[in-house]
Amino acid sequence: MSFSAVIVTYNSQEIIEDCLISLRDAMTVYTGQTEIIIVDNSSSDDVFNLLQQLQTAFTFLLIQSENKGFGNGVNLGTKHAHGDYIVVLNPDVRVTRSFFVDLESTISDSPRAAIIGPKLLNRDGSVQLSCRRFPSLLSVLGNRIPFATRMSIVDLHVNRYLMNDFEHDSAKTVPFILGACMVIRKAVFDEIGGFDQSYFLYYEDVQLCKDVWSAGWEIWYTPKVMAVHDHARSSIRIFSKAFWHHVRSSMIFYRKNPLVLFTLPSDVDSMKM
Repeated sequence: MSFSAVIVTYNSQEIIEDCLISLRDAMTVYTGQTEIIIVDNSSSDDVFNLLQQLQTAFTFLLIQSENKGFGNGVNLGTKHAHGDYIVVLNPDVRVTRSFFVDLESTISDSPRAAIIGPKLLNRDGSVQLSCRRFPSLLSVLGNRIPFATRMSIVDLHVNRYLMNDFEHDSAKTVPFILGACMVIRKAVFDEIGGFDQSYFLYYEDVQLCKDVWSAGWEIWYTPKVMAVHDHARSSIRIFSKAFWHHVRSSMIFYRKNPLVLFTLPSDVDSMKM
């Protein structure tokens, strides 16, 4: 079984080296084929020059691209991938040393899984809520606007969306997995056309998972495979540029999937149409 790690960087100079170190450590204990592909989306910091320097210590393919969004960057990297599975990683993710070994055994136990979501941990070791139900409009508003969850109906939607009722210590099928760290069967990724490039940033992972379920495949969360996601350094501040990207992408998602607008955050069955 072979894996291609695809990382899209944008102004990631301070964090990318730790990600690469973790991948190199995980690759040394895995006997199968692995590779790293990095797509830099026209960063304005010095990350591209740093990556060129790091090629003396790490083996990876480096591609410089016009910034057409996260999904486009992953799609571009995947075109150069040779692995059976694509490991999509944010540059602020560090995988465990047994990451690929654990992945192989998990995949062997899940023949219908097209996407596998590892257990993500915060820097302090606490569990990050990395698997979600498909979002309603109220869950999005409550998750992004301060004090909105003081309304009980909004709080209900947010809790269902974040899957606060979910037990993160056992493997299960889930509606969708955050794109910060997801493992995708390449044949299925190619079959459905990769990430929908209508989304510049955010919701491309939600749409991909919806498309995977619609194609008759499954999405699994597994606590056996783990990584640390330092997401605190990439949070969305209200009315920031990232916030408006989130708003725009949510509008695209609801235009494509109108049935989830006003219902409770939904499980898989409502998204198979």
